Amino acid sequence: MNALLIVRLLLAHILGDFLLQTKGMCEGKKAVPTWKGWIYQLAHAFIYTAAVYVLVAQWGCWALLLLIGGTHFAVDVAKAFVERQMRAADREKGKVGEENKRLVNRPKLLLFVLDQIFHLSVLAVAYFWLLDGKGMPLDFNLLELGIYALAYLSVLTPTAVFIQNFFSGLDGSKDGLRVKYTPEIGFNLLKFI
Repeated sequence: MNALLIVRLLLAHILGDFLLQTKGMCEGKKAVPTWKGWIYQLAHAFIYTAAVYVLVAQWGCWALLLLIGGTHFAVDVAKAFVERQMRAADREKGKVGEENKRLVNRPKLLLFVLDQIFHLSVLAVAYFWLLDGKGMPLDFNLLELGIYALAYLSVLTPTAVFIQNFFSGLDGSKDGLRVKYTPEIGFNLLKFI
């Protein structure tokens, strides 16, 4: 097992899928049947693939990059179409805005979890592809630093998105404790500690 390769792949995933994806890009990808949506999807897939390319440092392995970039693009496009179908079904049933009335938006949470499972499965395929005896260039000892960075980023970023999806049903209404989650809430809480 090459722990440094695992760390590199997971860091690339966190960087490409969370840290380098802006909120505007995330929203823009949902408009996928339009040119704007396709541009955002392609830009995100390119950024994700670039993060993998730089961190994994397999400069001549273009087929692997095409696999990772192509599957990332396909999974995100499929997710956008499913979300669009879910919104259309809600409109048809007259349930527009009801996703904000639920404490836990289970369909949105399920889509997020499935999206991550598909992406991480592709990275698992990439891991075994890269371990076919070629070895890793630049295999200097940054494993410990990489593990700390991975732990830090994996706790802060994907967990925040997971929590936001989990509690996406909270709205800003005054009936009870229903408050819309924003990432700034965590930073504001840190000011008091």
